[in-house]
Amino acid sequence: MRRIIKAFTPPILWSLGRKIKNGLIIKKEASQEDGISTTNHGIFYYENEGAFKFLYNDYFIKEKYKFESTNQKPLIIDGGANIGVGCRYWKFLYPESEVIAFEPDELNFSLLNKNMINIPGFRAEKKALWSTNGALKFHAVGGESGYVAKANAEIGNPEFVVVPAFRLRDLLNRKIDLLKLDIEGGEMEVLRDCKDYLHNVERIFVEHHSFLESPQQLSDFFGVLENAGFRINVQVDIPAKQPFLKRYIYNKKYSWINVFGFRN
Repeated sequence: MRRIIKAFTPPILWSLGRKIKNGLIIKKEASQEDGISTTNHGIFYYENEGAFKFLYNDYFIKEKYKFESTNQKPLIIDGGANIGVGCRYWKFLYPESEVIAFEPDELNFSLLNKNMINIPGFRAEKKALWSTNGALKFHAVGGESGYVAKANAEIGNPEFVVVPAFRLRDLLNRKIDLLKLDIEGGEMEVLRDCKDYLHNVERIFVEHHSFLESPQQLSDFFGVLENAGFRINVQVDIPAKQPFLKRYIYNKKYSWINVFGFRN
């Protein structure tokens, strides 16, 4: 995701001064890529300044993932939590909420814990969400948009590392107020396994990814959500200007669809 953001961000936006709207102040540390940001919502640690700004803007400025609930202690599962900007936002929105985060990437997981330190009602698992418990091969891509080998049929790739896997289905036997899945191609495998438990999920966000060498499975994907009773809203962050001629390709993926599922 971060390389996509940088590729589509004008250079002038990357060279802005120390302040952007809503009191976000960037404090550079030792290197260009590592830093700390002091914001109206506390201190954040990040690896990439541009990617952090993008996430902070989505969550805290636009509030794209805001939801309203009569339950003041909602249960939120964040699959693919990255550095924890979303987790912090939901704890800001509902301080008494229970947030369970999954992030298999070593660097992201370290930053996630730093960003959520001493925040009650939060638990982080250094695991990849999947249809089984056990172990999976995972491509970290330098802390960016890593993905499970099976999601792109790359089992034999020597660059993959082994990470623990967690079966999401095991958590869906009770009411889930919000389920977020940004698991870089693993969403269909996980949703299929959970389809008869999705009635316990009140709201769902899924970022659907299309790999170059794998079937899109869009009909199956939307079918699972519709059969679970969700109404659907679809958004695209980076639309192709001429899709028949050229599609932006990053990390072997050429399509990202943001899908919000909700109930009447």
